[in-house]
Amino acid sequence: MLKNIKVIRSIILMVILSTIMSLSIAVVGYSNMRSINNNSSLMYEDALIKIIKTEDIRETFSGIRMNVNRLTIGGFNEDDVKNIDNYNSTINKKISDYENLNLSRIEKNNLSEFKKEYVSYYAQIKKFESGEMLYGIDLEKFNQF
Repeated sequence: MLKNIKVIRSIILMVILSTIMSLSIAVVGYSNMRSINNNSSLMYEDALIKIIKTEDIRETFSGIRMNVNRLTIGGFNEDDVKNIDNYNSTINKKISDYENLNLSRIEKNNLSEFKKEYVSYYAQIKKFESGEMLYGIDLEKFNQF
């Protein structure tokens, strides 16, 4: 009878210990999952949104370049001018959305440089629309933007 009591006590003790160990593993796992979730949220908010918005600006600018190329090669076309103006308002809105993000010093410098260059680029586009053309080195500089 004494042996039965010792066996029962050892079984109960093993069940209690295994339950405690399982619960501790669950708590540690839950804590680490919460940490992973927080880190992925920070990565999304701090990095991925900036990348997406930057690529949106780049895509819109590519649309402007495509229409400008049509203007420079094929001459004046009212549809291309409308598309450029639509892209311009879109890109300005996307730039202001991008400015509202938490940007680093380097990102702010890059954005201000882009805005400065874009203003001169758009001014030249307006000259193209009025019939003025670029030749030689000026055309090369314009196409490098």
